[in-house]
Amino acid sequence: MAHPLYQGYHWLKKGIDSSLRIETDLVLLRTGIAIERYRRENGACPEGLEELVPRFLSEVLIDPWMDEPLKYRIQPDGSPLVWSVGSDRIDEGGLPHYDHSCGDSVWITRPIPGFTEADLRRRKP
Repeated sequence: MAHPLYQGYHWLKKGIDSSLRIETDLVLLRTGIAIERYRRENGACPEGLEELVPRFLSEVLIDPWMDEPLKYRIQPDGSPLVWSVGSDRIDEGGLPHYDHSCGDSVWITRPIPGFTEADLRRRKP
């Protein structure tokens, strides 16, 4: 049987991870809305997140998992992709995963070309 302090740590870590996932969803949502507002006003997505400041965001939002700015790129078709490295703290270039313990947390407006349901449910490394 696990030591009571370890059990307490386990529940504390789960609570912190849940809180960080919620915070990540919120910063991705806020950034995604700002990108869409920028696109509607300017006819194209911004080249970088700093272009959203100060008109659409007061500052470039921070990835809660890394304490660094969110990652961003414009896809070849012109659509935006914003992501957080997620709980595994490994930047996978914006590839999401069904299991929140691995893969990036992503805000995207269209399907990722070539990305299948099998990719989403891939096993942890």
